[in-house]
Amino acid sequence: HWTTYKDDQFGYSKIAANPDAADFDIVHPCHYFWSDYVKITKSDGSPVLQPWDTSLITNFTQMNPAFIPDGQFNGQQYFVPVDWGFAAPLYRSDKVHQTEDSWGLLWDDRYEGKITWWDSFDMFIPAAYYKGIADPWNMTDDELNTIKQFLISKKKLVKTFWSIDPVTEAMANGDAWIAYAWPLHYVELKGKGFPAVYMNPKEGRTDWYCGFALENGTKNYYHAHDYVNAWISAQSGQWLVANYAYGSLNTTIDLSKVPKDLVKVFSLDDPTALAEPNSHPEQNIARRSVYQAMWDEVKAA
Repeated sequence: HWTTYKDDQFGYSKIAANPDAADFDIVHPCHYFWSDYVKITKSDGSPVLQPWDTSLITNFTQMNPAFIPDGQFNGQQYFVPVDWGFAAPLYRSDKVHQTEDSWGLLWDDRYEGKITWWDSFDMFIPAAYYKGIADPWNMTDDELNTIKQFLISKKKLVKTFWSIDPVTEAMANGDAWIAYAWPLHYVELKGKGFPAVYMNPKEGRTDWYCGFALENGTKNYYHAHDYVNAWISAQSGQWLVANYAYGSLNTTIDLSKVPKDLVKVFSLDDPTALAEPNSHPEQNIARRSVYQAMWDEVKAA
């Protein structure tokens, strides 16, 4: 069976709060949480995760080698990197007439009541890049307070805060014209027949990649390996790209079979698309609880 969670913080917190109750076979967090996951232990001292036996995953050799080391801890492969995507402003071009490609569109006073933000402290990151903060992933208290006050000052522009599903529907029915969004939202909005632009802001998109980890003690050890092997195949990756516009880390995908629009918008043929300065890879936020507390203050203001 499947259990979904609204973001990585929620998923991690659920497991970390009661490690002894962990009953999953596979978990799929994004890489900026990986170092936290491998530190979780049960009451008997045993780790919640165990490493993969990559010899049982025949498609593993097809994965982008640049990302493999990030999944290794203590010399073992605890995470199999599988998919990636961006975060950037998405807007309806029949309603929005922006003068430059910038994250500033998310706090543009001209569009009060037509903007939706993600309900996550990750909103601090693009705001920090927009305001010129040197390291948005490791802000000082003063920097965090500056961004908090900025977001509070712009909160009046926001129609809704989205979690997972409502983005496309809100933009299609006219409740919102502008959103902090992922590639899937672009595909969905275009699929509904609306003119949509997934921006490449001058401050840079942010990007993420995620992977699979294996629970220590799973009763489905070999089945879990088979599952991941199928998931990372070129065939599955090509379907993921074509239907969700999320990138696959399988290097053998035939991009000629992927819609050209998606290849162009998401730079699927550019191996440097996820690297600085083209985009800002998501990083572990050591003071995550402080960021969360600040975001709670934004929401409550």
